[in-house]
Amino acid sequence: MKKCITAIAGLALMSGSAMAFDVMSFGFTDLAGEFDTGAMPAHTLDMTDVFDGVFIAMATSGGGFDTGGDFSRLVGPEGTAEFDSGFEAGGFGDVTITITTANFDGMTAKGVGDVEIIDADGDTFTATFEGTWFATGPFLFFNAVIDAASFSTELGDGNFDGPSGGEFEYADFPFLDGAFSLLLRPDNGGMGFDSDFGPRSTQADAVLVPAPGVLALAGMGLFAAAGRRRG
Repeated sequence: MKKCITAIAGLALMSGSAMAFDVMSFGFTDLAGEFDTGAMPAHTLDMTDVFDGVFIAMATSGGGFDTGGDFSRLVGPEGTAEFDSGFEAGGFGDVTITITTANFDGMTAKGVGDVEIIDADGDTFTATFEGTWFATGPFLFFNAVIDAASFSTELGDGNFDGPSGGEFEYADFPFLDGAFSLLLRPDNGGMGFDSDFGPRSTQADAVLVPAPGVLALAGMGLFAAAGRRRG
């Protein structure tokens, strides 16, 4: 799947070592996204923030939505977990994005959120992020920095398996940072976060880099084997 360039551009927002390199990416199209001004905050905000509501985008099949996408490991051993359009109807795999939104001024808003992606047999990727919404004409864009991301094997097998095929190993990257973005076109007459909207087709993508601690280990040669495989 072709990834949007917004998340890649968002990497410029990240602080940290110049050693950072893209190791994974994911992208999903046609998520069902909606905004609720009457919801309770799903994440902690600063005391000075003015709460607007909660945006949620979920993998959906039917009702005009057929979510699809992929999650890829970009360095050896490379691999891609495939989530073909409509995969959610099969009962395996899931994607949920939740963003608590605040301080909407007609053009921008603060967003604090998380994303959860579940593979075909229970391995789970989770990430938390903070960023900015931009209201541009009829569209809403969201760009954020991922400050913590990791995989859980509690219910899985240690590989990230696509519901539609393909897989990749992730154990050698226990902690990740990155950049995350969204794009959608609300149906509330350009009112942004001043009123409820949705569900609307939402596109999401991200690129992931090793967290600083993992980079330090790599510098000590603990990832040498992975480097030999890439060679």
